[in-house]
Amino acid sequence: MTANEDTYVLPENSVELLAEVLPASDPLRLTWEVLSNEERAGFLSAALRRMENLRFIGKRVSYFQPLQFPRIARGIPPQFDDAPTEVKRAQVVWATEIVREELYLKRRNADACKTLGFIEGNEATGESVPERVKELLHRWITRWRRI
Repeated sequence: MTANEDTYVLPENSVELLAEVLPASDPLRLTWEVLSNEERAGFLSAALRRMENLRFIGKRVSYFQPLQFPRIARGIPPQFDDAPTEVKRAQVVWATEIVREELYLKRRNADACKTLGFIEGNEATGESVPERVKELLHRWITRWRRI
């Protein structure tokens, strides 16, 4: 994987970024930390594919850049050589949500998952954007309003 070509976050840097978003006791963070870099790379790639299908405000800095970020948007200064930190965090958080889907929900371990705190009640899987990811990408997927 190459940063800003086929991922925003390298697998070896993902643990530090996730630590900024999830508490140390979160089961998804603990699961992410025990994955190998190859496994993390697979989940980060899946998260990137989902993120790249979202519609973002602004324009790409360069017409030829392979990914959606960096972007130029009114009121948001561009980082010409790198994606914003919240985009990187969003990719890692979405990757952990994919881990949750793959390892826990799709394998029908619902009772164990409820006990461990991975899911609550009858949580349904889907391709929708996880709430934590929406929070991180809020300024890029909504319109700015001046008050």
